[in-house]
Amino acid sequence: MSGFGLKRVKASPIALDFGAGALKAMQVVPGSAVRLVDAAILETPAELLDDPMARLAFQFEHLPDLLKGREFIGKRASCSVSASQTLVQHVQTPVDGGDSAKASIEAVANSLGCAASQLVARSLDVTTVVRGSQKRRESVCLAIPRAVVDRYMSALRDAKLKPVGIHAEHIATVHAFDHMNRRDGDENITHLYLDLGATTTKIMIAHGKALVLAKTLDLSARPAVGPAVHKAPKGIVEAVLVEMSAPDETGEFAMGLASASEERRDAATPPGITELVTDVRASGGHHDRVLDELIDEVRTAVRYHSALFPGREIDHLIFLGGCSSDVSICQRVAQALHLPAQLADPLASIVRQPGAHLPMDCSSPLPGWALAFGLTQAPCED
Repeated sequence: MSGFGLKRVKASPIALDFGAGALKAMQVVPGSAVRLVDAAILETPAELLDDPMARLAFQFEHLPDLLKGREFIGKRASCSVSASQTLVQHVQTPVDGGDSAKASIEAVANSLGCAASQLVARSLDVTTVVRGSQKRRESVCLAIPRAVVDRYMSALRDAKLKPVGIHAEHIATVHAFDHMNRRDGDENITHLYLDLGATTTKIMIAHGKALVLAKTLDLSARPAVGPAVHKAPKGIVEAVLVEMSAPDETGEFAMGLASASEERRDAATPPGITELVTDVRASGGHHDRVLDELIDEVRTAVRYHSALFPGREIDHLIFLGGCSSDVSICQRVAQALHLPAQLADPLASIVRQPGAHLPMDCSSPLPGWALAFGLTQAPCED
């Protein structure tokens, strides 16, 4: 790596994406031209894909092997917690109720039947809404059981790494697109990110860099099992909450049903993504009951966003996640939503050392690496 002189500059933490389909590691040197230090991937054995506890144990055990012999710099590491272990809930609290973040986290804890101290949570202010005659603050709260965070911290330390960041997938993913939201006025652009993962689908809507809506669906598009999209298994978080004597209900929010325009808004394609052709009549796109359910859930999210921000439409639908490599699924979803669609290509502008041995083909879009790249851009402890 001496050609880039990377050992003489401060690199990002080693980003670890503990995804259902694979464990990915990536490190970059930030700057006007982001430079790749190294990347590695460990595919999940097929027999573990629908067994999240066994999959995580496998990934934790093999993390040292994944990093061995690579060119990563230092021991600082940042990781994401699986979406199946993260509770995502939209909460409304009184405007005059004091600390809105504390109130929303306590509301989530109450819905789970646990103490707020048993969660590692972050609350993001979204907007102010009027309910009846009262103004209320809308927030999106992302909470992870503290026991789960401790497991990840222990896994990183066992691999001789120094944890400097533990992130929810939804927040870290949006950071992957910070580079296209740096200009004045970009906060007025609305992005709908649809992360088609191996066992879950994540919906994120952002105004520029600001996440304003998040949801996890127990639905997944998995090309490896054939043309049908399938129901994902229950996540590990249920098991953790049982240990905490939580009720059966997870407290997942119910989105509103206010109508929204389905008219497409013309907008330029941002850098780092690839335009998709959305005419599926010639593509032979997938069609089944669960895919229709996924589309309905995304429509509901768009309607809820419209209720929160009347008149504000979606400018870009951006697909990411490993299963978005099946373009026919992306095309069908985009056509159903009547939105201009693009495929995320987070590594398109990253400078790579000539001749470097990388575990992925960088000549084509790599939407499955968006979360790993987002983790390299997310805030961390020094």
